[in-house]
Amino acid sequence: MMKDLEDKSLQFVLDNYRKGMFDTRKALDKITREERNRHPENRFMYYVSGLVASVLMMVGGYLFFQTSEELATNIVSSNEVVRCILPDSTVVILAPGSTLSYLPEDFEESKRNVKMKGKAYFSVTRDRKSPFLVYGQHSATKVLGTKFQINEQRPDSITEIYVISGQVYFSSLLKEGEGLVLTKGMEAALAFNESRPHITGPSTLNPSAWAENVFVYNDAPVMDVLKELSDFYGVRLATSETDKKITAEFKADDLDNILEIMEKTLEVKIEKE
Repeated sequence: MMKDLEDKSLQFVLDNYRKGMFDTRKALDKITREERNRHPENRFMYYVSGLVASVLMMVGGYLFFQTSEELATNIVSSNEVVRCILPDSTVVILAPGSTLSYLPEDFEESKRNVKMKGKAYFSVTRDRKSPFLVYGQHSATKVLGTKFQINEQRPDSITEIYVISGQVYFSSLLKEGEGLVLTKGMEAALAFNESRPHITGPSTLNPSAWAENVFVYNDAPVMDVLKELSDFYGVRLATSETDKKITAEFKADDLDNILEIMEKTLEVKIEKE
């Protein structure tokens, strides 16, 4: 009997898992549907939840899915970027060391609520009747449909938000009525003990490159580009041609290819250390 349960749990994971991605909407619907057909006293689903978590740790090494007695869903990224789909089709990308959690009732009719820790990118499915709320450790973010990222991984305990498209309402949990409305390209920060966030400039040219896997430059100074690439890849890049600018779009998965294109396009020599 126990072996059969383990086999079913493993198959459940394989049916809903792809490399770097676990479809929580599909998985949760399946669990809920199967449980309705069982007797209330049957505890199979709670046993399965533990097996699912264990199996996912073995399959991916970085993605953790758990269903508690309240049907809570917890997604944890330990050492790699993890992409997941929420019940409303919203896409969330978690940076290493980040978590996301929600309950089934958090996605009922007029509300969509999630909790997060760490750093996460959101591409929210638009729904005018159902706002999407993200609760961080010190902040609250409300949107209808947009793309944005929240970063709580700074060593100084400051929460940063960057809006890629649409608009968001960003506030402190201390005083949610004293927040800021942010639109495309805007960035704001909030200290853990502050009651109101403040607007800042984007810290890099492409703050969401880690999630979108692309660098986009429009007449950008070559020195700013090299600084961003240096920080992103953990190397030191330099050139003597400091007055040139570049307009280009690069995939973020091959630094050497990026440098080769830049050198040919700008007719410069870039040193890498």
